[in-house]
Amino acid sequence: MGIASLGELLIDFVALESGVSVGEASGFEKKPGGAPANVAVAVAKLGQPSAFLGQVGNDPFGHYLDDVLRAERAELYREAEIEQLPQLVTEGANDWSGAGRSAAALARCFELLSADQRRGIELAFVDGASHADIARVTQQPLGTVKSWIRRGLASLRQCLER
Repeated sequence: MGIASLGELLIDFVALESGVSVGEASGFEKKPGGAPANVAVAVAKLGQPSAFLGQVGNDPFGHYLDDVLRAERAELYREAEIEQLPQLVTEGANDWSGAGRSAAALARCFELLSADQRRGIELAFVDGASHADIARVTQQPLGTVKSWIRRGLASLRQCLER
């Protein structure tokens, strides 16, 4: 059993003191975060294979996040490495990432989506943008953005079930 998660990996900067504003804080502690990355780490801590599919910068922040994942035994795969992903198989007929599916299959299915669907899903699930933010950035009606994302997710499910 294993998982591949797709999404954001980031650094939260937490004030050293509680109850103060950002401007009043004397300093900050860095904490790795991002829900999809947290899932990959949690699964790795349970002794199961896990991978995180996402982007980090080629800078000190990105190197720190890459090191954190490696220390937790969760693999980080960048876009250029997608074809090298191991098969991460899970059990259970009702599991969205069910048997035989892998992050490589997800990446192939993602490429089959329309450009609008890919952009909507990336903005929502990788960048964490709200539907309203996506509508504003793309200069499209909110309903259109929601349709892109809903139809894109449905297409991903359908592609992965083949």
